[in-house]
Amino acid sequence: MAAILPLQANAQYHYCSWMRGTVQMPISKKIHADAEVQGRMQNAPGNQNIFDERLLFSYRQWVHYNANEQLKLSISPFAYFKSYSFLINPSDVSTQLSEEYRFSIAAEVQEHLKSSLFFNGRIGAEYRNFTDGRNFFRPRFRTGLRYNMGSKYTFGANYELLLQTGTNIDKLTFDNDRVWASASRSVFKNLKVELGLMHLSRSLKRINSAPQEGNLLVNITYIYGGA
Repeated sequence: MAAILPLQANAQYHYCSWMRGTVQMPISKKIHADAEVQGRMQNAPGNQNIFDERLLFSYRQWVHYNANEQLKLSISPFAYFKSYSFLINPSDVSTQLSEEYRFSIAAEVQEHLKSSLFFNGRIGAEYRNFTDGRNFFRPRFRTGLRYNMGSKYTFGANYELLLQTGTNIDKLTFDNDRVWASASRSVFKNLKVELGLMHLSRSLKRINSAPQEGNLLVNITYIYGGA
């Protein structure tokens, strides 16, 4: 069990912003597709500006199948990620960026607890294929609570653990874990805005530690053709 736990956190706290825009396209009553663009920024060493330096850009496609009110199955046949160096020291700015393609699957369940309160759990896995020849398999486990306030407001709290294994790795190792809370509002019938805060602990082998970071979350979802 110790092999998958985070390394000792001894690096400075990091400040980041995490922004995502999604266009959701209904295909049928049970199926819809998402086109998702994501951008992440980070502070540079010596400041706390969450928009100072680039951290990540990605484009991903999803297809979701709502089997029933309790179960949703998802597949992402294509995703492209461009990652920049996680900045700990000033010299890290010159570190070469990495590019990867991903294939992902996931299953999500929800259980109506009482009134407007729901429990949700998600298990997923993704294959990460880097352009420099590395490849990783990354399982993900998420659990959380959601509370719906009327038809416009939703509040949620979640925890997610990500592990990884890959070339020259014969066991699961810790990748990162995340805990976050958010609130979303339906601005119009086809537009939803979500704001939140996330604490993330990541594995960073080049400094043999698990840096901690705080993220501002901004997610905007537009339902194309939504009534």
